[in-house]
Amino acid sequence: MRDMVGDHNKTGGDQVNIEIMPWVDMLAKMVATMAAGSPLDVVLFHPVRLKQFVEQDALFPMMDYLAPLGVKLDDYLPEPVKWCTIAGKLYALPMDQHQWNIWLRTDIAEKAGLDPKNPPTNRTEFMQWATKLTTKEGGNITVGGFEPGYPYPWSLTWSAIHSNGGAVYNEDWTKCIINSPEAAEAIEWVISLYDNVSAKSTNVADNFVKGVTAQQISGPWNIPGLTNSLGKGFDVYLMPTLFKKRVVTASAHSWALPRQRDQSRVEATAKFIKWMSDNSLGWAASGQIPVKKSIIESDAFKKLPYRKVFVDSIPHTFMWSNVRFYSELVSPTGAERKNFEMIITKQVSIKEGLERMQREINEVLNRPK
Repeated sequence: MRDMVGDHNKTGGDQVNIEIMPWVDMLAKMVATMAAGSPLDVVLFHPVRLKQFVEQDALFPMMDYLAPLGVKLDDYLPEPVKWCTIAGKLYALPMDQHQWNIWLRTDIAEKAGLDPKNPPTNRTEFMQWATKLTTKEGGNITVGGFEPGYPYPWSLTWSAIHSNGGAVYNEDWTKCIINSPEAAEAIEWVISLYDNVSAKSTNVADNFVKGVTAQQISGPWNIPGLTNSLGKGFDVYLMPTLFKKRVVTASAHSWALPRQRDQSRVEATAKFIKWMSDNSLGWAASGQIPVKKSIIESDAFKKLPYRKVFVDSIPHTFMWSNVRFYSELVSPTGAERKNFEMIITKQVSIKEGLERMQREINEVLNRPK
């Protein structure tokens, strides 16, 4: 991102200063600068953060400023555009879509007699692989055949619930509906992984590099780091069909325009956003998957290693729901995360945990603005 902004600044147009910070800090800065009447010119964040700011009338509809510059949404993948659209208006322009697929240590797989070129495509095959990739010593798992992350395997669980015909939220993101037999069955399967093929790793990425995790669920942002750390001995394959249909968890990074009075700055910022989008092949260097069809279909992008699996997973993606108070719900003490972790760590039964999670999330969603 710094390199891209630097390239933009070399074009002779407006000079842009970039600041990269943790999500919590960035959101706090957005709120503080808006309250002070001096908002940031542009932000890049996940679509799940949108609704809380749209409800505060804190963002401009994007196409009011991008359409006059020639931006056409039919060149963008429809799913990220959908998740950036609220009440019929686009409030953020997607820069990428990143999906959670299965990363495999191919060297460990080959030693276990598995063929990395023919990875599992369904839950039965996946469990067979995970079992063969698991190493135990004295009854303890020393190499996890698959690590979903502990105690918050939400990306895998999101995929499993929707694969099984369940849902976490309704279609317009106004109500939590997770308390269902389909969700309970999916979560029961996720929990079973910790009893059979997982060492309950809390640092999955590092353990994957060290070879004590044979498989992990994660996204394309791993590509540069794994290439530098391992060079070879790893690959990525498409999320298997866990239950009734294949569902790949996904999110995106999207540009948004905070409201401000200086229209000349807003118009200049819109030009910057268009430039970044038009040149998002550069963003692919970070491992991210651009959402402009013309870039995905370009020869330059197709030559990049490991990206094909993520592109192939696009038709199966189901992105995080854009709900009110998302940041609160997924905080360590939030109604979504707190209750989910209590289920995973067996502090409560699945039935009790889902009932409480749904009730407490809906209490948050029903709060006044």
